[in-house]
Amino acid sequence: MEDVRENVAPSPNSLISLRHALLLGAPSFIALFFLYILSVELLLRGNIATKLHETEAIYARHYDTFSADLEFLNSAPAAEPLRALMPKTGKNAGPVLNAKLYWSPAAPADQASFGRKTPLVPPESREFLLRYQDDWIKGRSFLESGRLKGETAVFSELGGFEIWDIETASPLEALGKKRQFVPYNFIPSPDTLDLISAAKVRLLRGTLDGQPLEALHETRKLASLLLTTEYMPLLLTGLAILDLERVAYREYVDRGWLQESKWQPLPTNLIRRARRTWLASSSYLSILNLEERLLKSFGDEKLPSGLCAAINYRLPNELSMRDQLTGRWPFERTYRSQYLELDKIIARALKECRLKVFSALYEPSFLGGSAYEAVDPSATWPLPVLPYFRTVFALRDMIAWPIHFDGYARN
Repeated sequence: MEDVRENVAPSPNSLISLRHALLLGAPSFIALFFLYILSVELLLRGNIATKLHETEAIYARHYDTFSADLEFLNSAPAAEPLRALMPKTGKNAGPVLNAKLYWSPAAPADQASFGRKTPLVPPESREFLLRYQDDWIKGRSFLESGRLKGETAVFSELGGFEIWDIETASPLEALGKKRQFVPYNFIPSPDTLDLISAAKVRLLRGTLDGQPLEALHETRKLASLLLTTEYMPLLLTGLAILDLERVAYREYVDRGWLQESKWQPLPTNLIRRARRTWLASSSYLSILNLEERLLKSFGDEKLPSGLCAAINYRLPNELSMRDQLTGRWPFERTYRSQYLELDKIIARALKECRLKVFSALYEPSFLGGSAYEAVDPSATWPLPVLPYFRTVFALRDMIAWPIHFDGYARN
């Protein structure tokens, strides 16, 4: 029997029924869509929205003081001694110095280790120095008796260098070549506590060998090199060593080992302002900040002091969430304009900063995306790709990143 269904055209009544069903279903779909958005908004208005408001309040409260600090560090004559310790170019200590230091965190088991196998200052001596805290300079007798130990020969090799590129001839160089993203807390670098401990031992040796001025020169050189590394923990270590140098200088003068006029330590206020400004820069350099503040603080042709280190410290985290925070769906919260402002700041910085690893990961690949954008989100799939929800979970991670205004909060 012939199947006549193939030759039967849809009847007008069936088409009308289909249209009618679609018209009836459209309001339900729209209602579900807005219910979806409402559920996301309610999720956002929990702790996340509160934290965002608190962050903005902190930004606003400290911004005038921060701006004054930036201006001071960039152009005030009183800050010239610090600027003189931060040359942009010169002979690079990296190829020589990197391999002679103890790095942390240690390399994974499947990778070759780099640098010294043991710290310059043994753990027990490091603990001794920490235990004495501000009175570490009184430990001369312990160094003389051998109870306090540390290798300081590396200090005598620093004299011919002007900058320290820790991204050359180091584990960081491999990260850049492979375009491999590593969270900032796990990026390998010279161990900061070991460097501080070694500086203390070197300054203590200056009380024994009759050459305190040489100890001050060599320690100042290490601090200066650290200030050129473009890595925030190392910049802060450089400032900490300048503090140690001032303590030792005072001890040398008080004991009659050095004439007061032979050396000039950096003022405490200058070191404190630099520390709080650089840390605050890494907090203001964020999509959570207002665009006008970003432009005013970091949009000048003359780069603010510490910006290269702030970019290395903060922006990998920000850029890894770009896809989730630049959505284009209706009513979806987006930070596209803030990211475009960051792009402009980065473009200016790359003309003066080295930022070798950062730029290798930031530049688009052959397929068009940066290595930062390829980083897997922390939220469980499919939340990172669901419109609206992805924004909430990205902001959740964003506000968990610490902001640094301790130096201002004490004022």
